[in-house]
Formats: sequence, C-alpha cells, structure tokens
Amino acid sequence: MNTSERIGQHYNGKTKYVRIALIYFLSICFRILFSASPAMAFDINLTWDKNTEQSVAGYNVYMRQEGLAYNDNDPAWSGSETICPITELLEDTAYYFIVRAHDTTGTESGDSDEVLCYRSSTSDDLIDANEDGIDDTPDPDDDNDGMPDTWEIEFGLDPLVDDADEDLDGDGLTNGEEYSAGSDPTRWNSLPNQPLLLAPADDAVDIALTPTLQSYQFSDPDQEDFHSKTEWQISEHFDFTSAVFQLVSISALEALSIPELILKTDQTYYWRVRHYDSRNGPSEWSVPFRFDTIVFTAGDLNSDGILDTLEVDEMTDLDRDGISDSDQTDIKVMNTLLGEAQVGIKISEQYGMVETIQSVNPDAIMDMENKPSEMLMDLIGFRLAVDEGATVEVAIYFSEDLPDDVKWYKYDLINGWQDFSEHADFIQQDDGTTMVILELQDGGFGDADGSVNGIIIDPSGPAIQRGANSTKTASVIDAVVTGEDGAGGCFIAASEVNVTFLRTVVVLTLLLILFSVRGLRKPLKA
Repeated sequence: MNTSERIGQHYNGKTKYVRIALIYFLSICFRILFSASPAMAFDINLTWDKNTEQSVAGYNVYMRQEGLAYNDNDPAWSGSETICPITELLEDTAYYFIVRAHDTTGTESGDSDEVLCYRSSTSDDLIDANEDGIDDTPDPDDDNDGMPDTWEIEFGLDPLVDDADEDLDGDGLTNGEEYSAGSDPTRWNSLPNQPLLLAPADDAVDIALTPTLQSYQFSDPDQEDFHSKTEWQISEHFDFTSAVFQLVSISALEALSIPELILKTDQTYYWRVRHYDSRNGPSEWSVPFRFDTIVFTAGDLNSDGILDTLEVDEMTDLDRDGISDSDQTDIKVMNTLLGEAQVGIKISEQYGMVETIQSVNPDAIMDMENKPSEMLMDLIGFRLAVDEGATVEVAIYFSEDLPDDVKWYKYDLINGWQDFSEHADFIQQDDGTTMVILELQDGGFGDADGSVNGIIIDPSGPAIQRGANSTKTASVIDAVVTGEDGAGGCFIAASEVNVTFLRTVVVLTLLLILFSVRGLRKPLKA
C-alpha cells in the first residue's frame, strides 16, 4: 500500500468518524430545537445565621449534586453577607448546599447543616403535605419535626412522619435529641453516668468570688466512650429557671475556675454539671450543690464596686459634664494598674446600671490564641444590670488619647480573645482624649456569662495588634438555609432558559460542522 493510499484511507476514516458524530449531534440538536418541554432553570436565595465570633471574615457556600462530593477548592459563592443568590439550577436535579465561615487567613469552620433543593419539571402544582407553605420538593423538613429530610433518610426514618419523639435505637434518647446531639439514632448508646460534684462542698460558706468548681471523674457504661465535654451552670435559683453563668467546655472537663465579675458578694448560688460522651450523649444533670459567697470584698470598704486602690479623687470628671464623677450614679471611674490612666464606664439609667468596675491583668490570662501583641492598659472589667436580652450602649471615657491604630479586644471563656472593634466606635474628643461607644447584648455579643439573665459581663480594652497572629477557627452556629419567606425552604422563583438564544447557538454550531465536513472531503477528490 503506497503512501497516497494510506493517506486516502486515513481521510476516509476521519470522514466516516465525523459523519457518525454529525448524525449523533443532529439527533441532539433536533431534540433541543423541537422538544415539547424545553429545559427550565430556576434561581434561589440561601440565607443563614450570622456568626458572633469576631474572627469571622466571611462565608463560603458549597454546592454538589446528588451522588457527588463537595469541591473544597471551588465554592459556589463567597462573601461577607449572610445571603447569596444561586442561579441557573436545573429542574429534576437534586442540589445540596452547605455553608462554612472563614477567618482572615482563609481557615474555614466546619460544615453547616446540609440543605437539599429540588424542583420537578413534571408538575406546577404546589405539593405541601405538612401545610407549611413550602413545596415538598425543596422543603428541607417535610414533616416539620425539626429533623431535616436528608438526615431522616440517611438513618432510615420517615421524612413524612413526625417521629422526633420516638427512640429508634431504644437508648433513652429520642430521635430529635439524637439529631440535636449529632449522634447516630440507629446505634444504641449507653449515656454517661450522672456526675457527682466534689468542690465546693454542698452548703459551703465564705466562698471567694472566683472559685474553682470540681466534679468527680467521668464514667460511662460503654467502655469505648470517652469524656468529650462538660456543661457547667450556676444559678441563684435551686430549679435553675435562669443562670448567672453557663458554659459548655471541651477543655474544662472536671474543673472550672469561675472568672471575675460573675459572682456577687453575700449571695447564695447553686451549681451543677453534666458530662457528654464521645458520641455526644449527655448524662443527667448532677444533683445541685449550694454555696454562699463572702460577705464583702476585701479592699472595697465602701462597697461601691471599685477597689479602694483604684479609687479616683473627688475632682475627677471624665465625662466632662461639670459634675464630679463620684457624685453621679450612672458612671463608675477607676485608675488602671497598667498604663497609669483613668477610665470611666457610663450608661444611661433608663437602660441599665454599672454595678462594678475593676482592672483585669491580661498577663494573668494564659490563653495566647488570638491574643493582641500589645495591651495599652489592663482589661476593663465591668458588670451591667440591664433588661433581659437587651442590647445596650455604654460610653467608656479615657483620661488620655488612644493611638490611631488602636483596636478593641475582649476575652471570655466561651470565645477566648476576640477583636471586638466591630462593636466599638472610637471618638476623638475636643480636649484630645478618647471616648469609646461600646455595643453589648445580654446573652449575646460582648457578654461573657453566656446567659440571657439581665447581667452583662465584659472584660475588654484597647490594644494594638502588630503583624500576623493566630486566629480561632470560625464556626458556623446553627447555620440555616431558608427561602426568602423565612419559612425554611430553599425554593424562591423560577426563570425560563432563553430558548431562542439556545436555538441560535445550535444552528450556528451545525453550520460550522457542515463546513468542516466539506473541508475534510476535499483531499479525497484530489
């Protein structure tokens, strides 16, 4: 076989291949051009709860289709808002979404709850078995039992029947409790034994305002389970109808030192704990212990909430209203130990009262994660009495000017060190000093006791952050993806694919292929 014959066969083979491909492509084109049911697309909006951690810089939304994994390197959306549009989703395709928060270094949190979104092309009617106003196809919880359909299907529960109060594995935890705890509802789990309290002993008296609470060691009937976390509660009420302090800790498992400002003098408190095993199974609450705090604070002879060593003179007027601060009930002023400055905390009496103010040495805090490189003075610790759940503003007056690059940092056992500057407004006053307006919420941002109880505890202060520092991994807290109506669905609206444009593209592509085939046939005639 000569060279020309081989070349002729080569082109014959390619022409045959192109013709076969062309026939196949034409069949697809005719389906697209003349299909009675053109492809449809729809758009959705995803929303979720905003994180409270100050280290959170933004959010990444990830999307996958049924049977596929999430691509961690390719988020479907990124931004700082808590709502994002997802467009051009196809009908008859199941889409899943998760949200992750991230900090300034790009470090991501864990996944939010996964949400399923699906729209059928076969029916325009609203199918709403649970009558919650959301089409069952995109409704993440068809039976409104608080457990997502995807989670129920994964563990063999019925997504159309309210079975949250049932106990699939018979281990004493309902299915709803298993979902809330993140445990497996199909696997029997013996819960940890009820903890026993150790110290302070029951009915102890003259307990310091920063005691160390201790429980006996964790025990569990399942030998393979280990102690994963402990929940601590302190209340002024035996029945714990409200708490003055509440903390879930993965580090303070059997001993916890109560921070400054939580407890008051001459007060009776009750405390209790419960242990969690490695499968998130909670024990019963321990039998509560009772203790009484010391009658008065040493070093505060006049009981005004300011240590005698930090008292200012009677001429001090940090709020510049012409009245001595010591003669006002809406402001408390002290000298700081570090920085040799004077600081005053003021709140309008119609919103609350400053109960106490003190200087907290930041060097005594051993947690170095996210700690600022330079504290300009001690942390300013204060306790406010406000309406339960209230969001309030306090004015913090300084006797000196603060640098232009100053930030506001706070520390608490729940969140550690945080850049709280988002809630701090620095104001330069006419006399060259600085005033800071600080926003705080009872039981929320800026409140160190972790409870909605009418008391805000805040140890914070001005700091300089130089260079990079480690940051806490941001975490999504109860992230929820809902529809625009806020009812829990992800379906918003549908938009038709531009069929005219699609047909034009198909015709132009068809012409290009026809010209290509003609070009391939020319060598055969030569």
